[in-house]
Amino acid sequence: MDVRSWLKGKRVGVVFGGRSAEREISLLSGKAVLKALKKMGFNAVGIDAGSGLPEKLKSKKIDLCITRCTALVVKTVLCRECSK
Repeated sequence: MDVRSWLKGKRVGVVFGGRSAEREISLLSGKAVLKALKKMGFNAVGIDAGSGLPEKLKSKKIDLCITRCTALVVKTVLCRECSK
């Protein structure tokens, strides 16, 4: 089973931001991953990892999360989108 089939119908939470010194970078990379996932047709929502994260995940009915939106994750998602 490929990843696209496995994710079909699932609500994907892209967790970014938080309270660290790297918050601004996390916001940029997380939003880039979120945009690419949506463009690829996934049911994805952005979630700021500030306070109340467990409640946010529950209220948005997230099936799985993408965290740590590093340059590698961003590059992988964007490359898959561009290669279509």
